[in-house]
Amino acid sequence: MVRLAAWCGLRLGELAELRRKDIDLQNGVVVVHHGVNRVPGRRVVGDPKSRAGKRTVSIPPLIVPIREAQLVVCLSFG
Repeated sequence: MVRLAAWCGLRLGELAELRRKDIDLQNGVVVVHHGVNRVPGRRVVGDPKSRAGKRTVSIPPLIVPIREAQLVVCLSFG
């Protein structure tokens, strides 16, 4: 997650709401659909802050193998 945040410019709320289907390693992209915001006493899942927040972000080629390995490990453990 740190690598995606650093290399792809994703915000914490966007990272927290990423789903497996949002990460397309074959095409090397992450699709940002949602974000989570903190309001007093709870977290609210919704659209990103602006219309520009819904976007497709390229994953740098050096990060793709790392993400593939992480996803294999996550899928193996459930």
